[in-house]
Amino acid sequence: MSSPLLDLIGEDKVKEVITRFYDRVFVDPVISHFFFKKNKDHLIRRQTEFTLVLLGSKSHRYNGVSMKAAHRNLGLKNVHFDRRKIIMKETLKDLSINGVLSSRWLKLEEKFRPLLVSDDQDCNH
Repeated sequence: MSSPLLDLIGEDKVKEVITRFYDRVFVDPVISHFFFKKNKDHLIRRQTEFTLVLLGSKSHRYNGVSMKAAHRNLGLKNVHFDRRKIIMKETLKDLSINGVLSSRWLKLEEKFRPLLVSDDQDCNH
């Protein structure tokens, strides 16, 4: 059995990844419109909680709304999810989380695509 990703990456690095990721998505030409009038600090806190749990934390809890409920009315398409994935992959690489660790992180996030995306178009993911 492999170690939880959080043990391999570390809590501080996860927080740094999420902060840098949101710095990027808030200005990204493809998906920044989803973040207009959103509180970036609040999103960073919530996403950090969620990600720490997703990556295997036993000491943190995610107390926010479900991912599906949080994204229900956004009209996310596969192209948006794909762009988000590219930004996360670039962020992980920039912070020296490469190879197997990056792949495992992205694979965990990919499981949420069916809950978040509201189209049936084929995509390359």
